[in-house]
Amino acid sequence: MERVRTAFFDAIKFTIGYIMMVSLILFFIRDYIVTLFGATGDAAALVILFCGVLSIAFFFNGVIFITNACFNNLGHPIYSTHGNWGRHTLGTLPFILIGGNYWGAEGVLLGQAFGGLLFAGVAVWLCLRVMSAGGVESEISDFEQHQRQHIVQIRKH
Repeated sequence: MERVRTAFFDAIKFTIGYIMMVSLILFFIRDYIVTLFGATGDAAALVILFCGVLSIAFFFNGVIFITNACFNNLGHPIYSTHGNWGRHTLGTLPFILIGGNYWGAEGVLLGQAFGGLLFAGVAVWLCLRVMSAGGVESEISDFEQHQRQHIVQIRKH
């Protein structure tokens, strides 16, 4: 399980590096992007916000993707399902409503990012617990017991 843990943290480090690189590029060309799209007023403010803080917040989406892969490969795909459902309902709606109520469009985007931060944190915590428990449950499913029979029957057709 140590190799899995190492790969998990290496993936997070890679995600940090990639997001920071892209965020820096976006930060330095944000005025060009505003000009390119002819954005003014609120639209320009949203582009500037996205090319700054919000682009860095995509790190948390990357972490959720990493934990999804971890859960799926360690025999707990339902954790991915619940995490994604929760993130896109409970982790989005209340925060965008609060953010939008107080800060308008910027608040909606920041609220969505905050929900991603919370659910990424929970997903990492749960993923580390799954790794500590050894990952895959030792019980063999019915499909695995009859896998050879399934393969042979598929080849006949």
